[in-house]
Amino acid sequence: MKSWRWCGVLVWVALMWLVILPQPVAAADVTVPANLPEGFDMPTISASGSQFRTQPNWYTHGYIVSVANTGVHALVPEDASLTLENEPAIDAYGAPVGDQYYYAIVHNGGTVPMKASFHKGLDYFGEGAEIHTKMQVGDGPVKVTGGKLGDNPSIGITGNFGAVWIGEEYDYIDYLLTFQTVTMPTWFRYQIDIITNETHATFHSQLFPVLVIPDDWAPPLSTPRRVLFGGQSTALDIAGLDQTLQPEYVWQASPPSAVLSGNSLTITNEPAVVGAVQVYATFTVPAHPMWGTSMTYIGPPLELYLARLKNLAVNFRRDAHFSVALSAGLMVQRFAWRFNGADQTGDAQALRLSEVTEGGTVHWQASLRNLSGEVIEAAADATLQVLYPDALMLLKVPDLIFMHEVGGAFQSPTVQELIAGQFAGRAALSQIPGEGSSWLTAAGGELVVADGRTNPDSPWQLRVMVGHFQSSKAPFTSQAEIRLLLTDDKEVVNVSAPIVAGQASFVTLASRPDGANREYVYDVQAVLALGAISNPLAGEYSATVNWELAAVPTPRV
Repeated sequence: MKSWRWCGVLVWVALMWLVILPQPVAAADVTVPANLPEGFDMPTISASGSQFRTQPNWYTHGYIVSVANTGVHALVPEDASLTLENEPAIDAYGAPVGDQYYYAIVHNGGTVPMKASFHKGLDYFGEGAEIHTKMQVGDGPVKVTGGKLGDNPSIGITGNFGAVWIGEEYDYIDYLLTFQTVTMPTWFRYQIDIITNETHATFHSQLFPVLVIPDDWAPPLSTPRRVLFGGQSTALDIAGLDQTLQPEYVWQASPPSAVLSGNSLTITNEPAVVGAVQVYATFTVPAHPMWGTSMTYIGPPLELYLARLKNLAVNFRRDAHFSVALSAGLMVQRFAWRFNGADQTGDAQALRLSEVTEGGTVHWQASLRNLSGEVIEAAADATLQVLYPDALMLLKVPDLIFMHEVGGAFQSPTVQELIAGQFAGRAALSQIPGEGSSWLTAAGGELVVADGRTNPDSPWQLRVMVGHFQSSKAPFTSQAEIRLLLTDDKEVVNVSAPIVAGQASFVTLASRPDGANREYVYDVQAVLALGAISNPLAGEYSATVNWELAAVPTPRV
């Protein structure tokens, strides 16, 4: 036995720190869209020498006139290599060299000078042209502006200081784009169309995309499901964020299973654990000449709750106890339990099913409240498997009440109808007859056979015998002949041979040569034929039905 003693040793106590860094999932990224949304036109390739010599950009030098200029500033080919300090290289037509000049990133309410130039070939050199513009905000409709200059202040297209006139030296286009306020990063797309005045030839430019970023944006995460039970999944994303914009998902602790699809994250509670995890999103705007250095926006944390409702396997006619395990901080406000679709009485997080004889699905649904007062909906399913004993069992048999259909309603036969022999069952039978039939019919119900044998491959048979009909006053004197119709899970109808009430012999109803299923369910219906009776007594007559289920010996070869 060990003992601890004071030895007069001076002991220094120091603190040890462990820093746990958040775990990121997917790096933030911006992809400039290259698709052609509906409403825009395919950019035009050069036709008869006419073409967009300078595609829409925000830094064209050649063939541009600004408000401060009184003439045309045109770079001639020999000046094409001219570059100023911190300015891009310029091609032979005054266009900047570099992809970053053919899209832009700006703040809410920002402006961008969109510039282009169009060269008319000899076929169109002697005629003027109109400039039309197309504009789209996010996934909204494409708005087209016509007229000579294509400007439209109502949607932020202004300041066209040039036009396409007769001749070549005035083929400049210069717009000032102003961007409406957005609440999340949004792509604006623009396209320029040139339409000649006389021949009406049309030329379409490349699209010019601009990403507008709202000020002080905090990327909000959303998900349709905050409580994840074992095996359940949910999609985590920034609602409405364009697929070209990839946020980064950062976990404060070890995340559950996470799979990235586009810019959405699919979370699965697998393997099933109980607890709570927090995640937040960041979004980084990359460095861009129109924007400046890169900038990262950080969103508020979102808490996800992990829970468990286990599947159960219990022995036949034993109790099944289901329990819901929730993470700390969640309180049940309202709840409901169901088993195979039927309401059950249970506690907020527990349900007992007594002496179960059949398997199925247990469903739990609840409104929860967390420590912040948020109301969160949750639901889960669990499977109940019944382990049958090593035997064949007949779990359920139906009661049969015979009536006949009159005017869409069912009623009992009358004394006069029995005297007339109206229900002698003269018609052939392959299914339950309808109104006007010579048979009495019974809707019946379910018949359930369970096969829990160790070797379920040997076939079994189901047989039935019916006793005499009798009432408290007298026996039923007429011959009663019954046919049973059993519809199995494959919609196959088994029609029995005639069963004569009161005869001491069994009639085989169904024989299953396989044991592929552990439980067999039949929908039972029946018809009854009665011979004419000279003096029947009114009353309620009943007969005892004996069911017999037995294995069939396998034939020896």
